[in-house]
Amino acid sequence: MENFLTGIPAPLWLMMFLKVLGFVLHLVPMGLWAVGLPLAVAAACCSSQEKPLGRFGNQVLRQLPIFVALGVNFGIVPLLFLQTIYPKPFYTATILVAWHWIIIIPLLLVGYYAVYLTAFAAKEGRAAAVLPLGLIASLCFILIGLLMSNGLTLIAHPERWALIFEKTQIAGAVTGLGNNMRDPTFPWRLATLFSLALITVALWALVDACVLAEGTRDENRPYRRWAIRFATCFTFLAAALLSGIEGAIKNGFPWSDDLARDYPCFGYVPLLAVVLFVLLLFVWIKGDYGARMLSAVVLIYTSLLAVFGIIRQWGQHETLTAVAGLTDLTENVQWEPVLMFLITFVGGVLCITWIIRQLALAPPDLQEKA
Repeated sequence: MENFLTGIPAPLWLMMFLKVLGFVLHLVPMGLWAVGLPLAVAAACCSSQEKPLGRFGNQVLRQLPIFVALGVNFGIVPLLFLQTIYPKPFYTATILVAWHWIIIIPLLLVGYYAVYLTAFAAKEGRAAAVLPLGLIASLCFILIGLLMSNGLTLIAHPERWALIFEKTQIAGAVTGLGNNMRDPTFPWRLATLFSLALITVALWALVDACVLAEGTRDENRPYRRWAIRFATCFTFLAAALLSGIEGAIKNGFPWSDDLARDYPCFGYVPLLAVVLFVLLLFVWIKGDYGARMLSAVVLIYTSLLAVFGIIRQWGQHETLTAVAGLTDLTENVQWEPVLMFLITFVGGVLCITWIIRQLALAPPDLQEKA
């Protein structure tokens, strides 16, 4: 496959760095809506707000509009760099599954409105409305994840493009009805993201109990103790799943080579998950935690996501350069749009940081209105 004639418009190292950064930032809110949303709906409907689980579920539901907004915007970043660096594989694969990707737009609109309505219902204490609205929102975002994965997994498998075209074409015209969900690595990819989402929800419970919870430290002590038990159990489950995926890669199943190629050096991910679990178990035995211990947990969690982000993008790059013939990516650097992007990006980060800081410093009555 010939390289894209105009070349990539920025240094490859910069585009790869921003691609990894956007992907890692996307993983955090994605985990909160993928696992946190259905869990919060169940907790809000089945547990009283006076109990820790119900309290946490209600908090997550009210915060979900922010999570969704951040997740969608951060998710655009790696997608844009993916299509810029590898345009021919990206557009070829996504045209073959075009209708699946187009359906994402109405699903996102319905899911977005359902999230807002769920948050309003939770804030007003209307438990009867939380369940159906929350289920609609959860279903929409789960379907979006499946449809996105359907297209993204096809990008790195050009040997399937002709076969999918032959099965779905009409009189030589592309119908856009291709399907790649039978890829044997598909469920393992979803299991990996599900495991990371479990850890994200676990960490958010700690943050909510230690940082965001109203009241004094003594008043919130039972909530913090519940949060550490909750986080430890969820992290244990995630570490077990990630270790199982690493074992599947090492055991030489027929599809193991594809998964190992996409996830090089994956063993570091379950290793960091186990380290995080051991630290949380220590905190559980200790009985309470403060800002320093929470900082250590956040540091390990950030390292875990960063390592996975690097591994995933590295594997994707190596796969595309190997199977799609992109062995000589040329650069046609255009510094004006690059500088404009960087200035806008930094300005956006500073703006978001300022907004979060103002909300954190605002009196409780103003936070409630916000």
